[in-house]
Amino acid sequence: MELLPTKPELKFHVGAAYAWIGQYDKAIPLLNDSKAGFNDKNLWIVLGRSYKGLGKVDSAIFCWEKSITMYPKLLLPRLWLANMHYEHGEIELALNYLEEIIAIKPKAESIHSHAIKQDAIKLSSMIVDG
Repeated sequence: MELLPTKPELKFHVGAAYAWIGQYDKAIPLLNDSKAGFNDKNLWIVLGRSYKGLGKVDSAIFCWEKSITMYPKLLLPRLWLANMHYEHGEIELALNYLEEIIAIKPKAESIHSHAIKQDAIKLSSMIVDG
């Protein structure tokens, strides 16, 4: 860490690496520091995932909603938001996010976007069918 340059994008990448291995307490300060000069949807997605990993639900929600504001067709943060709201008994909010996922037409279809849409359909059916 002493050798880490002060470039915000590099701090993001190191923070993201810590998040990837589940060391959220190390990831969050680096990710927050990187916001000074690096503002990207991926920063907010990883930061939200890190906050979720530490049980900081409100902060995770804020971050994922910020990523969606930056890039309105994002699917994965919506799925995580839907799951989180469902886990907390906020059924209407969960269903709203799931409906958005199903309705969004991504710029480019991929295996990942298809899988996320399928997960959204399954969770939606599970919620509606009880």
